[in-house]
Amino acid sequence: MSIVVCLILLYPLEVCVTPLPTVFNGIEPQYFQNTYLSATDTLKNGAASKAEPIEIDKLIVDETISKAGHEFMEIFFSLWNWPHVSNGSFMMVVKERPFRGISTTITITINDLTVFESFLQTRYDVLESLAKMAVKQTYGYLINYDNIMKQLEGEDMQGSGIY
Repeated sequence: MSIVVCLILLYPLEVCVTPLPTVFNGIEPQYFQNTYLSATDTLKNGAASKAEPIEIDKLIVDETISKAGHEFMEIFFSLWNWPHVSNGSFMMVVKERPFRGISTTITITINDLTVFESFLQTRYDVLESLAKMAVKQTYGYLINYDNIMKQLEGEDMQGSGIY
């Protein structure tokens, strides 16, 4: 141990100090210049430019957890067609929650409003009829919602601003 210490004392280590590019010496590294990009910035022809924000009009979210829930979702999705409505930005969530014993409930919400809710059974023919009923009810809700929105936006509901 003493021999190693003597060698270190006799031959001191030479320390090389290389300054890193920082803000303090006037050179700012490229990775510090733009720490983040906004969601609307994209690279186009080598320069950042503004683009339209991405908007998803019709979204179906699957939150099923059991085999019966996944089968219900497959049947529902195969039967589902979005109606042609004037305001088409909807988010549909198909959610399955456990219930008493081994049964579960299936809930369909559109824009955070519950449209359909029922108990889920494991028999395939019952799942098919339940999915058909869910499709009819949610489709009817969207058509009714569109009709109400058209009535509220009609000319007779808009005022002139004079009291």
